Amino acid sequence: MRRFRCLLDCVPGEAKKKKKKKTAAATTGSVPNAPTYLPKGCSVTPRTTGPRIAVSLYGVVKSLATLGSIRANLVRPLQRVGTVDLFVHLLQPHSVSNPRSLESSVKRSRERNASVIDSREFISTLSPCRFGITDQASADLELAQNVERSANVVGHGNPHQRKHTMENYGIESIRNLFRSRLSMRASAMLVKGHMEAHRIVYTHLALVRPDLDYQTPLVFDPSNTRAQVSVPDWGHDFCPQCAWAGINDRFAIGELPVLLPLALERLVQMSRYSVVRNSEHLWCTILAEANVTVGMLPGMRLVRTRALGKERRDLKPPLPLPPLLCVERHGLKLVQDWNATMSERYAESISSQPWCAACFPASAAKAAVVTKAKPKSRKEREQPNKAAVVRAARAARAAAAKGSMAAARPAAAMRAEARRVAARLEAASVVAASAPSASAAASAAASAARRAAAATPP
Repeated sequence: MRRFRCLLDCVPGEAKKKKKKKTAAATTGSVPNAPTYLPKGCSVTPRTTGPRIAVSLYGVVKSLATLGSIRANLVRPLQRVGTVDLFVHLLQPHSVSNPRSLESSVKRSRERNASVIDSREFISTLSPCRFGITDQASADLELAQNVERSANVVGHGNPHQRKHTMENYGIESIRNLFRSRLSMRASAMLVKGHMEAHRIVYTHLALVRPDLDYQTPLVFDPSNTRAQVSVPDWGHDFCPQCAWAGINDRFAIGELPVLLPLALERLVQMSRYSVVRNSEHLWCTILAEANVTVGMLPGMRLVRTRALGKERRDLKPPLPLPPLLCVERHGLKLVQDWNATMSERYAESISSQPWCAACFPASAAKAAVVTKAKPKSRKEREQPNKAAVVRAARAARAAAAKGSMAAARPAAAMRAEARRVAARLEAASVVAASAPSASAAASAAASAARRAAAATPP
């Protein structure tokens, strides 16, 4: 064998081929080249310029009815201002059970509620750039210790706070919080892995829940760099007792270098902290600790969709209000990127709720001044007062009834009544002769009564 190998090595040209192979292997290295092709559904390439937005959907699909609003009021408005790629990670449950949202035993089957939690149909309809599905039972095994620890330390040793939080949340809601943060991290990892594999850099990231009905189009300006992260302008502070400082965590959009690390660390943050108040309070503390500048998205309306229909509590129009308590209690960097009209609206929202006015006295006083000095529009000036219209209608009906009764009375009775009134007035004028002004008034009234009696038809 040695001799045979020696003969092969000594064949002219074979040594040169081996050297060429070695040099080629040395030049390529152990790391393969990045693939030049992109998966189906991806729009952003390494050469794409302008705003490049990664939309990260995470959580559990509870109804396919939200697909239309996601595409019409979220994806298309973003496509008008930049290039968009969708990344989806969903949890596939075997059943949905949460007493807090009135959901119970909505099982996965083709015969019953098949469209409610069918993750594959949702993904195929949306056609994302990257997607992933995790069985919820396996995710619960991974999160079991974290959920148990968080439930044990709820309230930070305060019995009243613990009782209040557990009554509003419960162990199942805490488990759902960990599930959503796990799915958020997995979806964010899809974005990060896609960027590294294809050498793509996104400028913005949107954290989106698939179980929300987006009822108004998203208004987002990527060129506005004042706020690093933007959230809806409602659902933040819970004013009773002025202690519920939070930030709406149902939707967020902002700069990817700022928002992507926060999305990757949300599960770790949940494991570090217990649920003091609610998930909005946790989001407030995370943004404040990260020293992130936060802006508002005015007019964005979101309605949660459950397995049995829309959340009734979300059907009522929300009260627009910036997260002022999070600024006061936790030092949040809030950017006032709204106009004067929205400032007046926020102040009026505070003054309309007595408990909120007690929390923010300066804003309530400002709202009172604005409301007092606010001029009425032309439509308001021309529109009659409803109470005045009602009073005028009542008076007209009473006058008509009185007139009909007077017409029915005989003329003789009317003349007799006029004479009696004139006689009483003359007697009053005689008694009040000591008071000149009163006497003059009484005599004038008596003469008026005599003229009325004379004018009465026979």
